[in-house]
Parts: sequence; C-alpha cells; structure tokens
Amino acid sequence: MAKRERAVRKPPSTRKRSTARKRTTAAIDFKKEIANLRRELSRSRLQQTATADVLNVISRSTFDLQAVLDRLTESAARLCNADMAAITRQDAGGFYHATNYNFSVDWVKVTDTFRIQPGRSSVVGRALLEAKPVQIADVLADPEYTYTEFQKAAGYRTLLGVPLLRSGQPIGVLFLGRKNVELFTHQQVKLVSTFADQALIAIENVRLFDEVQTRTEDLRESLQQQTATADVLKVISRSTFDLQTVLDTLVESAARVCEADTGIIRRREGDDYPLAATFGLTVQQREHFASYSPKPDRGSVFGRAILEGRTIHVPDVLADPQYSRPRLQGFVSVRAGLGVPLIREGNVIGVFTLQRREPQPFSQKQIELVTSFADQAVIAIENTRLLSELRESLQQQTATADVLKVISRSPGELEPVFQAMLENATRICEAKFSNLFLREGDAFRAVAVHGEPAYMDSWQREPLIVARDHPGVPLDRLARTNEVLHIQDLTAELPYIEGDRRMIALVDSAGARTMLLVPMLRENALIGAIVIYRQEVRAFTDKQIELVKNFASQAVIAFENARLLNELRESLQQQTATADVLKVISRSTFDLPTVLQTLVESATRLCDADKATITRQKDGVFFRAEAYGFSDEFMDYARTVPVVADRGSAIGRALLERAAVHIPDVEADADFTFTEGRRLGGFRTILGVPMLREGVPIGVITMTRSEVRPFTDKQIELATTFADQAAIAMENVRLFDEVQAKTRDLSDALMYQTGSANILKVIASSPTDVGPVLQAIAESACELCEAVDASVFLRNDNHLTFSGHHGPLSIPDDKMPINRDWVAGRAFLDQKPVHVDDLQSDDGDYLWGRQFAEKHGHRTTLGVPLLRENESIGAIVVRRMEVRPFTVRQIELIRTFRSSGDCHWQCSPIRAGTSAD
Repeated sequence: MAKRERAVRKPPSTRKRSTARKRTTAAIDFKKEIANLRRELSRSRLQQTATADVLNVISRSTFDLQAVLDRLTESAARLCNADMAAITRQDAGGFYHATNYNFSVDWVKVTDTFRIQPGRSSVVGRALLEAKPVQIADVLADPEYTYTEFQKAAGYRTLLGVPLLRSGQPIGVLFLGRKNVELFTHQQVKLVSTFADQALIAIENVRLFDEVQTRTEDLRESLQQQTATADVLKVISRSTFDLQTVLDTLVESAARVCEADTGIIRRREGDDYPLAATFGLTVQQREHFASYSPKPDRGSVFGRAILEGRTIHVPDVLADPQYSRPRLQGFVSVRAGLGVPLIREGNVIGVFTLQRREPQPFSQKQIELVTSFADQAVIAIENTRLLSELRESLQQQTATADVLKVISRSPGELEPVFQAMLENATRICEAKFSNLFLREGDAFRAVAVHGEPAYMDSWQREPLIVARDHPGVPLDRLARTNEVLHIQDLTAELPYIEGDRRMIALVDSAGARTMLLVPMLRENALIGAIVIYRQEVRAFTDKQIELVKNFASQAVIAFENARLLNELRESLQQQTATADVLKVISRSTFDLPTVLQTLVESATRLCDADKATITRQKDGVFFRAEAYGFSDEFMDYARTVPVVADRGSAIGRALLERAAVHIPDVEADADFTFTEGRRLGGFRTILGVPMLREGVPIGVITMTRSEVRPFTDKQIELATTFADQAAIAMENVRLFDEVQAKTRDLSDALMYQTGSANILKVIASSPTDVGPVLQAIAESACELCEAVDASVFLRNDNHLTFSGHHGPLSIPDDKMPINRDWVAGRAFLDQKPVHVDDLQSDDGDYLWGRQFAEKHGHRTTLGVPLLRENESIGAIVVRRMEVRPFTVRQIELIRTFRSSGDCHWQCSPIRAGTSAD
C-alpha cells in the first residue's frame, strides 16, 4: 500500500507549481472582488452624495421649486447613466415639461407648448396611465409609441418614466432617456423612484406654503375689516411692541451663540443703511460705525450683502481683494465678517452682520442661525410697521370719533365742531396751525383757528380774505378748481414772490412753508375749506390728506338739519355698541363662544328685544348655541328639536330663504309650527337673521319680544350688522384653525425633511458603518415624536439585536427573541405598527414588555417594523414616560424612516447585522 502511494505521489516540484497557480488564481479573483466592491462602494457613495446635494438644494431653496426640480432632473440623469432627463407637471391643459436636462434645442422648441395626456402613445402617458414605473426598451420598435417627432428631435431610443404619486394619483412624471438601446437596471429604477419621491415632497411643500400664504392674506384682510372702528384700534394701540429691544436681543444673541466679538443690524432709510442695533461696540466705536459709509458698496461686508441680496461670508477681510476698509483696523479689529441681508418680498430692507477679531470662519450652522435671526428681524420690523400703521389708523379713527362726539353733543353749534376738527387734524397730520374757512360769495371767512395765540389773534383781527383783492392766493386757486391743493413750499408761490400782503404775513410772520387746502363740498358746490400748515418744507402723506378730506366731509355734515343730527346720534350709539362687541372680539380673538355671547346680548339690548339666541353649524348640523334671556327649560327643550330649513320656525325660514325673516305675531302665522317652543319661550314677535358666508347660511341670530311689537327697519338692519359680525368672527376662527392645521402640516414636513437630511448626511459620512445611521434614526425618532427614548432592533436569525439607541433607558440584553410578548417583536411579526397607550396597564398581551415597562417607568410605547421588499428586517421602538398616545402623523413619520436608511441597508446587509434572506 505504501509503495502504491509512493508510486502515485507527484514530485515536489510539480506540487509546488500547482499550489502556486491556485494561489495566483485566488489572488486574481480576490482582486476582482475587491475591484467590484470598490466600484459598488463608489457608486453607492455617489448616489448618497447626489441625494444629499439634492436635499441641500431643497433646504436652501425652500420654495424655489424650479431650482429643486432642475437639480433632481440632472442628478437622476447623471447617476443612472442617462443621456437626457425631464420632469413633467400638470396644468389645465395636461402635462407639460417643467424641466429638461441635456435635451437638444430642437426638442425644447417642439415640446415647449405641447401638453401630454395619459395614454400609451408615450412613456409619460403610460406612467400616468399605470401609476407605476414604465420602460420602453426601444421606442422605434414599440408599435404603440407615436411621439416620433419628439424622438427625432432628441434622438433617444430607450425611455424610463416614473410617476410622481400623491395619494396614489400621478401629478407628474420623471423620465430618462438613452440614445442607445439599453434598459435601465432595477437598482436604477429604484433610484429614479427615490428622486421622484423627493420631487413630490418639494412640490407638496410649495403647495402647502402657497396655501398658508393665501390663508394668511385672507385672515389679514378679515382682520382689517374688523378693526375698522376707533375703539378697536384703541385696544390695539395699548398693546406695546418695542422693536429696539427685539433688535438688540437678536444681535446680542446671534453674537453670543456664534462666538462673534461684535454684531450690527442696519435698517434701510431711503438709500442709506444707518445703525439700528449693535453689540460689543464701545460708544466711540458705535459713533464711528454710525458715521461712516451708510451707503452700501462692495468694499464692505454689509454693503456687498445688500448689493447682492445674499449672505456674504469673508473668513479674513484682509485677504479679500474687494475689501476697502483697512483703516478700520486701527479703530476696531475686524478680520472675519458675515453679512446676511434682511429681505422682505424680494427687497433688501436691512442687513445683519457679525464680526470676529480673528480670521476664523463662521460654520455653516452658525450662518444658518444668523440667517434665521435675520428672518426674525424682518418679521419684527414688519410687525412694527404694521403696528405703526394700525396706530396711525387708530389716531385717525379716534379723532373722527372725537369729532362725531362733539357733533352729537353740539347740535347746531358749529364752532366747537370745527374747533375739534382743526385740533385733531393739526395734531395727527403733524402740522403747526390750521384754519377752517366758510365761503361768503367770493370771500372766505376764518370761522375756526388753531395754533399759537399770536397766530389766532391775527385771524381774529382780520378773518376775511376777499379773492378779488388777493388774486392767485391758494384760496383763490381752490375756488377755481374745487380740488385738493397741496403746496410744498409757499416761498415758491407767485403771490409771495410778488409781495401779496396776506401771503407775506402767512410765510414771514407765521412761518408757514408747506400748505394743504381741502375743499368742503356740498352737492359739488364749494362751501368752505380746511387748511393746515407746516413750518418746514415737508409734504403731507396720502393718509393725512385723506384724513383732512374726511374732516371736510364731516364739516359739511355739520351744516345739515336737526334730523340729520338725530340720525347721526343714533348711528353713533350703534357704532359704540359695535365697538364694544369688537373689543370683545379683539380681547377674545378666537374664543368664539365668548364673542357670540357678547353679540347676542348686545343685539338684544340695542334692538330693544327681550330674548335672543344664536344658532350655528357644527359638522354640518345646526344647533342652538348661545342665548340671552331664555329660561333653562326653554333651552333644554330647544336643543332637543332638530334645526332644519323649513317654514315651521323663524330659524328654519331664515335658513331656507337666506334672508331676514320677520314674524310680527307668531300666533297669527299659519306656517309657524314651533308652538311648544313659543309657549316655553313666551314670545310673540320674532326676528331671524341668517349669518351668511359667500351666500350660504352658517347660522341664524334670532330675537324675540313677549308682546306683539314688530321690529323697525333700522333694528332689522342693525340685527343684520350683528349677524355679519358673527359670521366674520366664525370665519376668522375657521380660517385660524385652517392656518394652524396647514402650519402644523408644513412644520411636520420640514421636521421630517430635516431628520431625513441628517440621517442621509450620516449615511454619506459612514457609508460602510450602519451603526451611526441607526443612532441618527433613533435620535430623529425621539425628536420628531416627542419621545423620551428610542431603540432600533435588527433581525439576526431568530432574534432581534439591539442595534441603535437614544434615551435614558437601558436594554437588558443585546439579543431578544422574536415573539409577541413585547412591542418590537409583535411589530416585527405583524409587519405593521403596534401602538400601546399604557404598557404598564397591559392585561397580558405583552408579558415581557410590561415587566420591562414597570422596571424602567415608561408608559406609552410605539413599535414600527422595518421592512425591505415586504419582509421584516427589524423594528423601531419609541417610548414616553407618561400616558400620551402618539398621533397618526407621528406614527407616519416613524414609518417613513424606513426609506431614509433603505438604500444603506440594501448596500450593506451583512454589516447591518441582518440576514440577507
């Protein structure tokens, strides 16, 4: 046997050569495998980097949708080795090409005005029709493809179309083309689908933003309507807003958080940008900054930010070729500079700058923080501007109300009325003195004068101006045109230059320079004029002119008879009552029951009614809500009777006719069937006025009288006004609730994008290590869902392995069995979220989970499976220490985290600690 073995044994040299060949072959195979892995890793990194770049574009161009879609289109083409790509979006005519990448000029011309419809004649049409990715291997060999003109212009052969789906409905298509016949791989199709999802998110964000902007504008208009009375504006004027404190706080906070030595905010005033707030400067340094170069130029950081309308970051100003402030270094050391423009509606209104004494660049996060502070500064400035406008309007309305009060107290006495007008006009319009003239033939008599004693005495001595004796003077010109006359500088007027005695006295003695004359017209006939003066050359604003015109109209009203004055008193009483109601509206802006209760009480009192109710709508059903004067017995009964649009009651009739319904005597009305309600309520006369929104009734205000005493037309009109106010209040609350909901949706979407971007950044920085990715997912899950603790488990054979964690709780074992005794295990097995409101109160479904919860103290628990190709590969678990269930939105946010790491897990299943099967 030994001989035979020796006989067949190869010589040593032969065995060595065979072993060497095997080793060489293995080395070559190993090198090939390494090369393949490196190519795969490079491709994965490229895809992750491109995805991160797209998300960066989305974050920088939040609502610049075109920039985002252009970047998505280009990235998809590059990463999938496509020769061209485009995105189609929908408009009224069909689907148009919103972006294009690398298409020929001829193709762009051919497709510019063309609209694609769902159908099988194109790849876009098929993707729209089937609502899923569609490929055409060769358009020239596809009998259904008919867009030959497009193909000739672009030269493509193979096409891939991926629909952009919102709630299952396509709103566009991302399609790629190749000039050679080569199908896209499954991995490339999935990657294009990811880009399509990102495009959908960007489109949806812009849509939500536009809706919020529209709702906000509607709400602002509604607010302006509500604040139309003087007493409401008084309440607004008492609410202080100190802009300087806000700007000081912003610049100080930005400097401290961003580790800057100094900070400056400048606000635009004409073409200059003077200092508005500073931090870290001495008094001398502040005075220096305040005095030098208030105009923007490219030689300074703040000037460059203003001129370019974008953030300017200079790590070292001394190394910057455009910097032209070297002499500044001797006064205050500035090396690193950051300038962020304050932009409102595309216009630069100021600039926010930070400086460091050392050439140390600001980080990206610090730049983003200063950008956020700049946005807050813009908001504060805008709020102050709006508040200033409101206060100005308040002054005008208050002055008008004061004049009307004088008119109501002085029927037939014109002097106190005129004097009140002049005092208010002079004060609000920032004038020095004023006159009110009444026309007497071709002369004008000063019947009221306001100003310094010497000025008033001069007009008492000589109150009359005869136009023929002073031709060309402002009053003479006013009499010829009957139009407002606004003179910027009286010294440039011809009568003054020619030495008219009255003009010389007015300018040289009284010091008048700018003059405003407003005619008082009655049926287009000039009966007088209000004239106000300034002692400096400074034009009156349009609002001030409108105010004086309003006073002139009131002066004309003062000439009317006693009947008109009595009607004015009555109108003033109603305005005061309306103001009281609006005060409540302003103090209880969105407390609808309080507002409506005040409305129903005020309406009852002012319309001389005994009782009243408000019926309003909730979830499509009308119910009796607020009431005044009715007994509990009546209200208990009334709330049991359904409110329907019919003729059996005043409420139903008002809903049916959508107009005021007045029943002088319900007992004499044959259609009135609400008899038990009449008996319990004890009324005979009833008035029902619908509250309408866009012509549709949303409620009814009803008022009753115990005796037969019909309401007057004015009372019905007043009740209609209260109904309108009630409708406005209800609409405001509805709009506010909608805006709040849209804002929450937008905030959630932004939070998710931020969390996903953070995860993708971690993926990009750790392409071969899944640990940081899972840690980032756990941290983001806690933040987005307001949880105290989060864990990520991955499957390893028959166990779930603890793979990522954020929070204070400790996990007892690295491996846990896959079973239904704990939340993660059940979510894994059921392949759907498992939500337990209180794990410590569980009745036995989660035996191990309850023991763990009792030990560590958490209560509400949510488990969401991690799925890949419809198979569970792990689970995410988030926990709260209190009983507070997670919202549907939060559960959906956790579920979406699967896609954030999906690509990473697919590329590295073994490194992630999971089985490949």
